[in-house]
Amino acid sequence: MNLSLMLFSRFRALALACCMAMPCASAEDRLRSITVDGRERRYMIHIPPKYDASQATPVIIAFHGGGGNPDSMVRLSGLNAKSDKAGFLVVYPYGTGPLENQFLTFNGGGCCGYAMENKIDDVAFTRALLDDLATVTNVDADRVFATGLSNGGIMSHYLASELSDRIAAIAPVGGPLMMNEPHATRPVPVMHFHGTADAFAPFQGGTGEGFFPGRKGVTDFKSVDHTMRCWVKANGCQTKPKLENLPDKTDDGMKVTRKTWNGGRDGSEVVLIEIQGGGHTWPGKEPTMKKLGPSTKDISANDLMWEFFQQHPRTKKTAGIPQTPMRSGWVTRAVEASRVERRTFESAAAKTTVSYHIFKPETYDTDKERRFPVLYWLHGTGGGLAGIAPLSAFFERAMRDGKIPPMLIVFPNGLAKSMWCDSKDGAVPMETVVVKELVPHIDAAFRTYAHSHGRIIEGFSMGGYGAARLGFTYPEVFGAVSILAGGPLDLDFQGPRAMANADEREEILRNVFGGELDNFKARSPITVVRQNTGAIRGKSLVRQAVGSRDFTTELNRSYSALLDQLNIKHDFTVIGGVGHDTMALLQGLGDKNWQFYRDALESANKKPQ
Repeated sequence: MNLSLMLFSRFRALALACCMAMPCASAEDRLRSITVDGRERRYMIHIPPKYDASQATPVIIAFHGGGGNPDSMVRLSGLNAKSDKAGFLVVYPYGTGPLENQFLTFNGGGCCGYAMENKIDDVAFTRALLDDLATVTNVDADRVFATGLSNGGIMSHYLASELSDRIAAIAPVGGPLMMNEPHATRPVPVMHFHGTADAFAPFQGGTGEGFFPGRKGVTDFKSVDHTMRCWVKANGCQTKPKLENLPDKTDDGMKVTRKTWNGGRDGSEVVLIEIQGGGHTWPGKEPTMKKLGPSTKDISANDLMWEFFQQHPRTKKTAGIPQTPMRSGWVTRAVEASRVERRTFESAAAKTTVSYHIFKPETYDTDKERRFPVLYWLHGTGGGLAGIAPLSAFFERAMRDGKIPPMLIVFPNGLAKSMWCDSKDGAVPMETVVVKELVPHIDAAFRTYAHSHGRIIEGFSMGGYGAARLGFTYPEVFGAVSILAGGPLDLDFQGPRAMANADEREEILRNVFGGELDNFKARSPITVVRQNTGAIRGKSLVRQAVGSRDFTTELNRSYSALLDQLNIKHDFTVIGGVGHDTMALLQGLGDKNWQFYRDALESANKKPQ
């Protein structure tokens, strides 16, 4: 972090501390910096005068357009003024680009620019942003919403698809859904604003105008019709919309129609605010550049979206892991990555089709007689699709460079918040699916070493918790266990993340452990390792790693101390300066990381198959 940013952040921190203790006397803005996938990311927080730290407060995440930045989003949207009146927090994320504050974009799944071309994981950034925000403000986790213009609107749609466990509803402006279909695990209410004369993201789809005169755009946009049809289907809404012509209040040559598809699951609805003759602009606000086209004053996007958001919190009924959406989440979309493919199998335990992704090294195709060890890689909360491409590329480079032997890497689908456990009510048998069904399926479908010394189980965050649980429960299945920033590693479920996300804690406790803390304790890696010490000691290869700036650091230290107390040999490493960041942690381990896999697989081909 540069000096000016550091001083600014410290000054704002002091100011914010006052707001944390009592309602703010005036609006306050703050700049935050976090590390995600080894990259510094930033966001601004606008704290309204009405903010009271004793009260859980709604949040609107406002994504700037392509080429913009948070300052431009503040000016063109006017959301700060609405925040000051209504009392919600506004968060303005910074995109990424070749310059620090200019030409920034977000990776919205099919657009745009630098972020998409460099495969920046802006879903992981948003998740980390929300985690960080909860440490400095009192966030109402059931009322986190997203909006944005153009690329920012596209990003809002992408979050509703890929982060539906955290995003209650969205209201994009002038930016369509750029996916063939959304993959939300719960119904997400959508209000979409779009001008029919938008020259940059055409209402009918296709390539619009470029930013510079005389140049065509480079993005082939999906249409507004595609966007609405996808969300209507995903939310289970009625297929025929209710039409309403909104009052024509001003003589601006534009008219506004509201189309509402209601009757969606769990009270969800899909709304299109169609501005006839409107441009690539924020309704109710004067455009910051004339070339963006006209902006109607018949409506205020800020007023309409806030009214919509108030009607659609993430309710207890739709939050987290309700049983029907959980079952539908057993099959994910296919991730596009080198030598990675999505496969499925029929699960008797889950009574449905279950998907997973698998990486196969080049050697698998060229040496048809060879068998391979398998690394089972467990993701954290929210689903692990975003991590598959960077992780598989990371391991593929190491294999090509001879740092580790060729291996298969299996990325199981652990759903959003399964904790890699069988739920107490039996509805989500995750542990059974992975250990009793997926592992035998992999051994039958691929050329593997079908014994414990040919298998490693590894995971990050919730996945680290799962690796410890499953690895220590089934040492006869997994010969090596890698726990990366695992959590929650306490018996009371009161670690830093749980305390900062009380609703998430309640949700997991209810949906996975039947609302019983005793059941949570009985399943804990702490309890498991104590019960199974004899089968683990001297047999399982164990490593544990965490960043020094990770919120799980101290609980991971305590877990390492427990392993020492039980005389279970293991390697414990704290990487300085690293937060809760998968890739930064693995990269920070250096060659020590690769040595673990070499040691774990040294005897794989010597064991009976």
